[in-house]
Amino acid sequence: MSICLEGKSCSGKDSVANELCQMGYKRAITYTTRPKRIGEVNDRDYHFISEGTFLNMIKENKFLEYKKYKTKEGIWYYGSCLEDVISGRKVIILTPDGAKKLKEKIPDISLIFLNTSNKEIKKRMKNRMKLSGENKKELKRRYKSDKKDFKKVDADFVIFTDNKTPNSIATTCVVMDYLAKKHNERSDGKYE
Repeated sequence: MSICLEGKSCSGKDSVANELCQMGYKRAITYTTRPKRIGEVNDRDYHFISEGTFLNMIKENKFLEYKKYKTKEGIWYYGSCLEDVISGRKVIILTPDGAKKLKEKIPDISLIFLNTSNKEIKKRMKNRMKLSGENKKELKRRYKSDKKDFKKVDADFVIFTDNKTPNSIATTCVVMDYLAKKHNERSDGKYE
């Protein structure tokens, strides 16, 4: 089974996804037109593509879901392809809208919301500005946008992440994924 992580900016999604990859999951790489941050690698963190390429992929119906953001630095697109998610044990990071569409296509996927307090998110945003040089105005825009995007979250599980390590959160995700799989097997009459 696969895991879909949802969470606001700086909720720890990437760190948890990296830990899950150490536990045998493979990352479903999403596409974006935004510039790389310090330390990010193309085709590992995201498929960094041009806006023209992204728009062509939309026309060709390649995306399961995509989102357009108006940022201080211009328009950025993010999107995920269904074919990148459907096979094997994968971990994917999506917005609540994207996760909902994914659940419609793959009902057995475990949707896990990483719930992080606003106080902790602000602290992590300050650290991210120091470490990656990320634009303060862009982080503020994302913080405000998240309030709207995460007003309603449909998730199978919620993990409160404050004061937890990415490894302990990832371990909890694996347990939840396992329990969901067993529950689904029981519901399908396959479990004895």
